[in-house]
Amino acid sequence: MNHNEPGDLHWDRLYTDFPDFQVALVDGDELLAEAHAISLPWDGTLEDLPSGWDEGFVRGMTSDRPHTALMAIAISVVPAHRGERLSGRMIQAFTENARAAGLSSGVIAPVRPTWKERYPLIPIEGGQYVFPHGLATLTVHGGIGMHVEPNVWMHHRP
Repeated sequence: MNHNEPGDLHWDRLYTDFPDFQVALVDGDELLAEAHAISLPWDGTLEDLPSGWDEGFVRGMTSDRPHTALMAIAISVVPAHRGERLSGRMIQAFTENARAAGLSSGVIAPVRPTWKERYPLIPIEGGQYVFPHGLATLTVHGGIGMHVEPNVWMHHRP
């Protein structure tokens, strides 16, 4: 994510301008997972969701509007620790950090379904989908918005 135009321009600012939203999970000296997020303005509507992580990233870095939500950018789990539900712990950390920062709209996350790249002909549009060997069915409604592939937005309320 730091190897494209928005990332090249702004990635280092995550650590200087948004340090409370860069999270590492460690066990002693061992890194288990890391996660990156940025606060941004979002009015809580589907229409105001960014078109993808890159638009949200730029909005968080450049907008003069008050920041009201935390957008997850990336969660990486060390391969030896995958399957231990560590990404859920990272989302929980984001939720707690958003609450502590007074971000009233909670956490939003543009997510790509597990193994989506292996099934390019299965559409995300339509409300529900399951990918073979994927994690679960995801229903898109209520606090969960959907944009054109590959972005599905999940909203974790504060």
